[in-house]
Amino acid sequence: MANDEVWLIPPDRAIWIPAKVEHAITMHSEVEMRSIYLREALVPQMAKACEVVNVTPLLRELLLRACELKTLSARRTREAHVLALLVDEVQNASRFRLRLRFPKDGRALRFAHACLDDETSRGAVSDLIRNTGASRRTLERLFRLETGISLGHWTRQASLIRAIRALGQGHKVAAVADECGYASVSAFVAMFRRELGVTPARYIIERVPGQ
Repeated sequence: MANDEVWLIPPDRAIWIPAKVEHAITMHSEVEMRSIYLREALVPQMAKACEVVNVTPLLRELLLRACELKTLSARRTREAHVLALLVDEVQNASRFRLRLRFPKDGRALRFAHACLDDETSRGAVSDLIRNTGASRRTLERLFRLETGISLGHWTRQASLIRAIRALGQGHKVAAVADECGYASVSAFVAMFRRELGVTPARYIIERVPGQ
């Protein structure tokens, strides 16, 4: 979480966090993480805001090697080569919009947290709205004003985040579809494929460690 936004980082992704951005990291399953710190002058093309980037097999190996070397110096030939290629791969990596901006209004914020809370029962959206003390029209207006997207779009993205978290924890596709409030597995699979380009089953095979 950074700048009132929540970011989803699947196993084959990384997040770019600019300098001086306060953030917190929550892990929902057993994972290994690597952090690389780059001087701003080395990556002028990178955004001044957080971004989720794709980690190619080459970038993954470069990140692991950089962690082994600990400090990369442009004065040492081998390290200079690793650093140059690492910077080039990071700057040219594909970007993904796996994030949600939180609204600031208390009623909208209660709805947002309920959508993302794994302990929340997946009742109808109307039930979650009723618990906020605001009408649907009011929440629609607040979400468009404070997050830049519609209430429906926000809830679909929240469902995707919940789904990827659950799949990463080993939950079955049918169970995840039900947990996320989908009336059928096929509707859930269609949403998942539309957003990530693969089915949940393929995602588990290709991206969830140990599966």
